[in-house]
Amino acid sequence: MKQKIKIAVVDDNEMTRQILTAYLKRHKAIDVIIACSNGNELIEAIQKEKPDIVISDLIMPIMDGVETTEHLSKYHPEIKILIFTVDNSDGLANDLIEKGANVFLLKNNGIDQIADAIYTLFKYEYHFAFWGSKKVAFEKNGSQKIFEEHNSTNLILEEDVLLNDQEKTILKYLCEGLSSKHIGEKMHLSYRTIQNKRVKLHKKTNTDNLAKLIDYAIKNKII
Repeated sequence: MKQKIKIAVVDDNEMTRQILTAYLKRHKAIDVIIACSNGNELIEAIQKEKPDIVISDLIMPIMDGVETTEHLSKYHPEIKILIFTVDNSDGLANDLIEKGANVFLLKNNGIDQIADAIYTLFKYEYHFAFWGSKKVAFEKNGSQKIFEEHNSTNLILEEDVLLNDQEKTILKYLCEGLSSKHIGEKMHLSYRTIQNKRVKLHKKTNTDNLAKLIDYAIKNKII
């Protein structure tokens, strides 16, 4: 794919934005041109450069995902919308697709489905939602198709590093934005113990800062 797919990430959680951006940077065909915390910031940003696809959370301050979807659908119908949320309310996916969203993904399914959704959405005119290991797609004529979910092959994985369960748990908490103090409280370990574990994590993964550690966790599907 010669043309890069321009992406905007809209989520009020800074850590989520960082994780999504780091994950998408692993894909050479994808370029994250905007990362912002709500729909209002997105509207301002797209005055300068328009993305092909917007990845948006639902619950955000000032202008939430529903309002953002409605605005883009009305004023920028050429921009496709991927909703990425923890909300699995009955009928929500269908309601959002009716409002103009193209894709509905649940955050608790992980981020591996996002690249697949982006490539499918960029190439075809489908409106679809992921349900477990299936994705249900609706073409413009209303016909429905079922696709087997497949993992993208564009991720470049690091050599396997043996992390024990405790280290993986600490790494997951770090990716969620928790401090060493809060991680210690959750795991019933002292602050100093968590700090020592973090040092070992950096040595094992050959990283020297949190951003690289998060990047490692994404590439190796630990989160």
